[in-house]
Amino acid sequence: MDLKSKKSYQRGEKRGMKTTKTTMAMLIFACVLCFAAGAFVNSARAVLIGDINHDGVVNSEDAVLLGMALGSRPGDPDWNAEADLKLDTYVNAKDAVILAIHFGETAPP
Repeated sequence: MDLKSKKSYQRGEKRGMKTTKTTMAMLIFACVLCFAAGAFVNSARAVLIGDINHDGVVNSEDAVLLGMALGSRPGDPDWNAEADLKLDTYVNAKDAVILAIHFGETAPP
């Protein structure tokens, strides 16, 4: 409803079409930006869940790092934010389970 003229606009009428065209133009612009940004994202290194040392493979080296940080929280001397795979600010068995699920995975070339 237009508050100035107290006229109600139905879907598809002139005022609604202008809003729809503007919205569509903004949506298309956003899609173009996302597509362009995707080219940069694809060239970046992929994140591999469980790869704590970022060597491209989830293996025993990552398990050792997680074990060294086990039971730690931010501020603790043995805290390793990369080992907090669940992102709950506490390295515990839940993080070990996540590492175990992804154990052996490798980053795409």
